[in-house]
Amino acid sequence: SRLRSSTRRTLPDSVFGSQVEATAAEDGMYEVFGSVSGPIAGDFSGRIAGAWSDDEGMFDNAGPVANTNGGIGGGDNTSVAGSLRYQPSDKLDVMFSAFYSEERLDNRPLFVVPNNCGELDPALNFQNPSNLPSYDRGVPSYYCGTISQGAPETLSLSPDAYSIDGDTTRLALDVRQSVGSMTLQSITSWTSNKNLSKLDLDRTQVGEPYYGFIDSTAYTI
Repeated sequence: SRLRSSTRRTLPDSVFGSQVEATAAEDGMYEVFGSVSGPIAGDFSGRIAGAWSDDEGMFDNAGPVANTNGGIGGGDNTSVAGSLRYQPSDKLDVMFSAFYSEERLDNRPLFVVPNNCGELDPALNFQNPSNLPSYDRGVPSYYCGTISQGAPETLSLSPDAYSIDGDTTRLALDVRQSVGSMTLQSITSWTSNKNLSKLDLDRTQVGEPYYGFIDSTAYTI
């Protein structure tokens, strides 16, 4: 998306104008952007813009579990921004701006390369090895050597997982007053940002009994 949340002033145009852009690319990427800007009435001018993007991602998701999204590594975004400027004289300039965006990002295209060395010795690494779950005993903790496995183009991740699903709202008021050779400026803003994430930690669709996490009780005496 071409719209971004920012306190930076994007001034309305002094004359009426509009803009529309559309982009399409491989791997199912589409973007649409449009804006209208110009005088409204009297000392008021304004600008409104909107953007929409959808990206299916460069990687395919395939596996035993039905997947409705199809791709991995993409996402979609819808955003809108507007500003209203009041300039009754060269000495006073007031602008109110608003921004809203909804964004969802797919799973990251990551895959697991199993460890092959550095088996865990509970007696040497933990103060209370008796609390260490049985599936952590003798499990390799590192990867030794050069990783020769290339990144696959098709992965098998949970279709219910995602990197980010959230929305952002921002309001801002910018007031500038000239007094002699000085300019006084006041910027007031309010932002609300909500993000959720549901990660596929084992990087499979069917789940694994071992995730590589160790019970915290193993560290206690």
